[in-house]
Amino acid sequence: MNKLKTTLFITLILPLLLQAQVKLSLLEAVQMAKDKSLQASINLNLFYAAQVNYKSASANRFPLINGYVNAPGLDRSLGQVIQQDGTIKFIEKTQAISSGRINLQQNLMATGGVISISSALTRFDLLSQTNTTNWLASPLIVSVNQPLLRFNELKFQWQLAKLRYKQNTRIFAERSEDLSIQITQTYFDAVNAEAELKLAEFNLNVNDTLLRMATGRYNLGKIGEDDLLQTELRLMNAQNSLDQATLNYSSNMNQLRIILGLPKNTQLELRPETNLPFFEPDIEKAVSNAIKSRSDFIQINIEQKQIEGNLKRAKLNQLPNAELNATYGLSQTAGTLENSYKNPAEQQLVTLGLSLPIMNWGRFRNDYKEAKYQFKAKDAQLQLLYLNLEQEVIYLVMQYKQLKQRVFISAKADTIAQKRYGVAKNRFFIGKIDNTNLNIAQTEKDLARKEYYNTLREYWLSYYKLRRTTLFDFEKQESLFVEQK
Repeated sequence: MNKLKTTLFITLILPLLLQAQVKLSLLEAVQMAKDKSLQASINLNLFYAAQVNYKSASANRFPLINGYVNAPGLDRSLGQVIQQDGTIKFIEKTQAISSGRINLQQNLMATGGVISISSALTRFDLLSQTNTTNWLASPLIVSVNQPLLRFNELKFQWQLAKLRYKQNTRIFAERSEDLSIQITQTYFDAVNAEAELKLAEFNLNVNDTLLRMATGRYNLGKIGEDDLLQTELRLMNAQNSLDQATLNYSSNMNQLRIILGLPKNTQLELRPETNLPFFEPDIEKAVSNAIKSRSDFIQINIEQKQIEGNLKRAKLNQLPNAELNATYGLSQTAGTLENSYKNPAEQQLVTLGLSLPIMNWGRFRNDYKEAKYQFKAKDAQLQLLYLNLEQEVIYLVMQYKQLKQRVFISAKADTIAQKRYGVAKNRFFIGKIDNTNLNIAQTEKDLARKEYYNTLREYWLSYYKLRRTTLFDFEKQESLFVEQK
């Protein structure tokens, strides 16, 4: 028997006792989601990925060192040799070639050119007849490639990379605030579901008591059958409401656990935040922070930059295309490695390539006009974004102030409705009011509680939307992102 009790305790009772129970306010839920939720992990990894992308773009500004090695390769073939009388004789040759090269390359961001410095060494082994070895050493080779009258792509891409790096900090902060909004919605869905469940349980108990009282009064002839049937119908409706409320509560609580990253068996005790932040947001400051902080403004600037680049490319494409290439080097060949580095001979090469558009049927001119119109359109789009954002921020500030006042009013209304229902129920018990007046009091009580939670929900949504739109914490008077340099 003792074993049976122990087994029952372990299998049935102990798991219930071990279930984690968490008391959770809205602010705690928001912080928990930012710390451990899957969405927070997604946001953080996207942020890191963008950071790495910037570092990759930044690497183009620094020297690139490459090493190249060709392992000994065997070349066995017939080669043609021109004789003194002009005839050709084919001779079998067998040779092994191995080489190595180290190259340092530096992009010239200011001009868009490339400079490289390299050193190379090659060994030739002739194996067919003489079995001789030759070395070719190039201890220094300096080359410069510089486009002329062309758009500086290197500098342009670096400017875009810096803008995207700046934008990434804003996007991360916006995603964090989007998560706060999502948590607020899910949290109050669960709060409302819990309130509906408690109201449904309360109403079922009350209506069960009222039915028993109504049955007794009916048996004594104090009320008619119509009042009894109305009370019985109200009890059935209360049971249906309880069943639906139980289902909604389970669904909403599970959704809250998922978004918070909590185990399925975690028991949550929700404590809606009633201590409201104390601050009065200034409209001008809110608009100013939104304009300088929003990622979509930086995105427009990036698009403007890209169109400006297209404009400059199209303009320069109408000019001659020139490219300067210059090479200076030292090299020597010898039968030994040591001698191949003695008294190296100089090599110099300078070329200037030039291509001139003669007839292109106005292609480059039209490309330039197209880019110019696109730039004007993007500028107008940015101005429209300014106006819409200003209106959005003004509305959110005014809505926040209004909702803050509404929370106090709805809280007071809820308290009054609860007290009124208590009075009405007591009067019904002593026969001072009928079913109709009691129903009215009960309906007003339920509606007042729902309105209170809905107003709290709207208030906190407004609070986080204002933060998200401006990326500014008005309580602490600080930005929600750290400017990266």
